[in-house]
Amino acid sequence: MSKNIAWRMLVWTTAAVLVWAAQKATRYTWTRVSSSENPANPLDESTSWVEAALFAAALAAIAALARKGAESGARVIWTRATGEPPPGGVA
Repeated sequence: MSKNIAWRMLVWTTAAVLVWAAQKATRYTWTRVSSSENPANPLDESTSWVEAALFAAALAAIAALARKGAESGARVIWTRATGEPPPGGVA
């Protein structure tokens, strides 16, 4: 297996774990802040514009943190496992 393929697999695996964690964090944070469940369908008439916008903002922030965490985490794992920086000039 080439280093590039192994690197991509590591990034995808790390991202999958963090996406799962981000979903849990979003659900937990939303129920604590709003005292209600996540909006099942933001386009539903029972969901207010404010609720839909706040949920979208929270979800986007958590997703950005998860993406950054996946890239950083994969980089650390790769460097510790191989003793060299990830392939492709990603440092």
